[in-house]
Amino acid sequence: MRVSVIGLGAVVAVAGFLAVSEVLATGEAEEVERRTVVIYDGGQKRVVKTDARTVGELLERIDTSLAIGDKVAPEEDVAIDSNTYYVNIFRATPYRILEWADARTARLYGEGDGPISPHLYDVVQGEEEEASAGQSPDMTKRPPTINLTPLKIQWMSAAGIPEADWAYVDHIVFRESSWNPNAVNRSSGACGLAQAFPCSKVPGNPFDPVDSLKWQYGYVKARYGGYAGAYAFWQRNRWY
Repeated sequence: MRVSVIGLGAVVAVAGFLAVSEVLATGEAEEVERRTVVIYDGGQKRVVKTDARTVGELLERIDTSLAIGDKVAPEEDVAIDSNTYYVNIFRATPYRILEWADARTARLYGEGDGPISPHLYDVVQGEEEEASAGQSPDMTKRPPTINLTPLKIQWMSAAGIPEADWAYVDHIVFRESSWNPNAVNRSSGACGLAQAFPCSKVPGNPFDPVDSLKWQYGYVKARYGGYAGAYAFWQRNRWY
């Protein structure tokens, strides 16, 4: 018996139609609703129709990525569950400084009074007084040197850090970021003066020195009881 190609194709098409009809009739195929999403990306408005189920899936569909320090609200794992949905993307921009907070940082990363772009680098540790072999550092002592400049004082004061803690802050921040507000650790992605990880921990702009120090102040109070405790921990572990 001879079956034509056209006849065979018709049989396959009919079978496929019947299979799809059966799926629809039994409810096995889930209908995905397309929703209207209004996206504000760094102040720019965009409206899209999408069947993406979560904010993260939506960002992937529209080829929008988040850089270090960027935030999205609602967060990426939140479901898009209304017919008109709003997504806000907050773009972190490196803080524009007109002078260096620390002369040693200026020597490392260039001098000048103009705005600077972010530096991607492995943080250079400052000079440290190492304990003798077998001898533990004295945790009752304050940092041996204080290199306070007007800009550092301005930032710490604006962050609400008490003057009694400034020496501890100077010691920790220089060894974390060399007082460079735009510092990003190439290995971990920690950023800003305080080297927050992830950057999204910092409310506001993680590259803004005051925002970074405000976050650090709250962090050391919650974890170590204050800067003195954070300094003692840093002396033992070289991180905090």
